[in-house]
Amino acid sequence: MRVVNLSKKIVDKILFLRINRVVNILMLIFALFSTIAIALFLSYFIEEENYYAYFVSSFFLVNGFLLTIHLIGEKKCAKEVDYDDNFISKL
Repeated sequence: MRVVNLSKKIVDKILFLRINRVVNILMLIFALFSTIAIALFLSYFIEEENYYAYFVSSFFLVNGFLLTIHLIGEKKCAKEVDYDDNFISKL
């Protein structure tokens, strides 16, 4: 019984880490592409001297980075879950 619980614990942890890694990679790719898109958008509006659009776009750029960092930090904190043998045996 103990071996089954231990193997289930290991498999659950591997699957949980794999999902977190994929989510982190997807969020970083999204942040990269959104940064490139906003940089192109800003370069167009700087040529037109539309500083209101520059301010709004830079606001969204900073918020996008902060949100990405916050979500990655939440995923890393969620990795540090302690497994309880009694809880896993009830599953």
